Amino acid sequence: MFVSLKKIVLAAGLCFGSLSAMAMPAGAYVGFGTGININTDNWGTSYRGMPLTLFAGYGGMMDGGFYLAGELIGNAGTGTLNNNGLKSTWSMGAALLPGILLSEHTLGFMRLGWVRNHFTSGSTNKSGGEVGVGLQTSVARDWDIRGEYDYIQYSGSLKTDQVAIGLVYRIM
Repeated sequence: MFVSLKKIVLAAGLCFGSLSAMAMPAGAYVGFGTGININTDNWGTSYRGMPLTLFAGYGGMMDGGFYLAGELIGNAGTGTLNNNGLKSTWSMGAALLPGILLSEHTLGFMRLGWVRNHFTSGSTNKSGGEVGVGLQTSVARDWDIRGEYDYIQYSGSLKTDQVAIGLVYRIM
């Protein structure tokens, strides 16, 4: 599954334009987090790492309790838990996050995006499509905590499974 950056940017622009026209307020957010990334290929080679993740986005509620956001994300400073040749040192990406309110303070969401990852084996960069699911809940005024699982399929046989937790600050 390969999605071009041009298509992601165009879709995000259309979504941001529709969010600004909604009756309910929308807003920007920033955050950081960490998790466990597992890079594997068809030959059983794997790598587990713990990246530092930074992200920024813009999202808002729509009628009927539906949520939509666009987000830019970057991983840097990946700590190695084991290394069998598939170490990723940095990545960047863009995603749409459609979701629905599960309660007054909790949001369930999907992640649909594109990721560009740098792998140290062969010093190569690979792009891939990303899908994921997550929960985000308020913990204090303007602060949320987020947990999610994401799957990234790169061109060829390489894939990444990621479990992450993050802290979100809503800029109102």
